[in-house]
Amino acid sequence: MEYILLLFIVVLLLMVGFLSFQNYKMKEEHKSSMEKLETLLATLNHKQLYLNDKVSISSDYNSNQKVKVKKLSEEIVNLQKILLEIISIKNNA
Repeated sequence: MEYILLLFIVVLLLMVGFLSFQNYKMKEEHKSSMEKLETLLATLNHKQLYLNDKVSISSDYNSNQKVKVKKLSEEIVNLQKILLEIISIKNNA
C-alpha cells in the first residue's frame, strides 16, 4: 500500500513538473507573440502617419488645382468677351 501511495506521489510530482514546463513554454510563446504584435503595431502606426502625410499633400494639391482651374476659366471667359468685342467692332466698321 505504501508503494502505491509513493508511486502516486511520484506520478503527481512528474505531472506538476510537466505542467510547469508547459506553462513556461506558453509564457515564452506569449511573450514572443506580444513582441511581434508590438512591432506590427509600430509598423502600422508609421505607415498610417506616412499615408496621412500623402493625403494631406493630395488635398493641398487638389485645392490648389481647383483654384488654378477657376482662375483659368475666368481668364478664358474674359478673353472670349474681348474676342467678341473685337469681332463686333470689325463687323460695325
